[in-house]
Amino acid sequence: MPSFQTVLTTRRSGRASAIAALALTAAIATAGSGCARATPPATRPTAARGLVPVGVPLGDPASVAPPAATDTWIVAVLLRELDGDDVVAREHVDVDCANGVLTLRGEVGDRLAKQRAVAIAQVVRGVRAIVDRISVVPRPRPDYELEFVAAGALANDPTTAGQAIGAHARAGVVHLAGNADSNAARQIAENDILATPGVVDVVDDLAVVQGKRGDAQLRSEVERVMRDDPWLDDARVRVAVEDGVVEITGIVKSAAERGRAEADARATSPRGVDVVALRINTVSDGTWRDQPAAARTDEELARAYVDAVARDPRVHPFLPGIQVRDRVVVITGEAPDVDAAQAAADDARNLPGVADTHVDVRVAPAVGESDRAVLYQARGAIEHDPHLSSRHIAVEVFHGRVSLRGSVGSEADRRRAIAAVTSVPGARGVDDDLVVDPPTLGSSLAHGTGR
Repeated sequence: MPSFQTVLTTRRSGRASAIAALALTAAIATAGSGCARATPPATRPTAARGLVPVGVPLGDPASVAPPAATDTWIVAVLLRELDGDDVVAREHVDVDCANGVLTLRGEVGDRLAKQRAVAIAQVVRGVRAIVDRISVVPRPRPDYELEFVAAGALANDPTTAGQAIGAHARAGVVHLAGNADSNAARQIAENDILATPGVVDVVDDLAVVQGKRGDAQLRSEVERVMRDDPWLDDARVRVAVEDGVVEITGIVKSAAERGRAEADARATSPRGVDVVALRINTVSDGTWRDQPAAARTDEELARAYVDAVARDPRVHPFLPGIQVRDRVVVITGEAPDVDAAQAAADDARNLPGVADTHVDVRVAPAVGESDRAVLYQARGAIEHDPHLSSRHIAVEVFHGRVSLRGSVGSEADRRRAIAAVTSVPGARGVDDDLVVDPPTLGSSLAHGTGR
């Protein structure tokens, strides 16, 4: 049989497209060579809830694992996962895959949907790299309206309602300040604001201060965290809370998922967590949830990044240098413009299995640095500093003047941040709005929590 490469492109329109993509496997096998393009049916079936390999009778589709993670299978699994997510399901995302490199396209209404789509793609078995070309098209809103809507979103969420969280907007960036009662509540508050149309970004300066909560509120918080976790399928998981102790029952597909459920519950700071009755029914659903993802070698990560850049037209004609050691990816070079530099950095950060990334890409000097170029390099200067990268520092540039907002842990860190952005080519001054906020035990744990 001649060798060939499958390039699969499909528009996500629900489970119907997943079934159609799998049906394509048979056609490819029959043809023996060439390219394949899947067009989803116009209607959405209501019977099948997952993936069924060609030739296998309908039953529990999750109980059947693919023999290999082909491009067709990868797309089908991703379509199912996107369709089952509360945030991404309402958006329009196109997916195509070639040699394990996924490209995501489309326009979404908020930052959370873009982040969630990439996070879900990271979970799919066989994905080597992700080219994120999803555009956020926020609805323009004045800052006073954003503050009003953000306050309403926090008040209407059972997890954040009644908590001392304030939201202040400036140029579409919402700054959260105050107290959250757990690490989980803090993340939920940030997600609620990211999901608000018109929000460009969120600066999270919430401190974690545990307070007394009722069982109903704690249960709602646990359920929300598990629902938002792409590494946990909570469809058959149940949560009960009594006197602050969380009991999780039901069925998960692996010990790794069971551990994830317990970790999610503990992020809500309960009195205790009981997972004794959470049973494991070992099956594979095409994702890495059934076991921790196998560590990728440095060579695999380097090859995947090269393939991703080759499929990302935003990077061309720039060819960044890449070095990988202990799954830490370092990219270097001089990009022709800010867009190419940002795309090269995003392709590195989105590599599944990467431990960390260091971006040392400069933008070719122009006749007078634009605000976008200054902004890109000022943010890079903050991210490269290990004392500052873990802090929530918002960077803005207007006519060459760099504005810093957020919190730092000490006066020395405040001076480090100012010095870092002052050295950026094209910066014409710094407006320092940083607040010195020495970390407490609770806030240190909060800053160290994330997925």
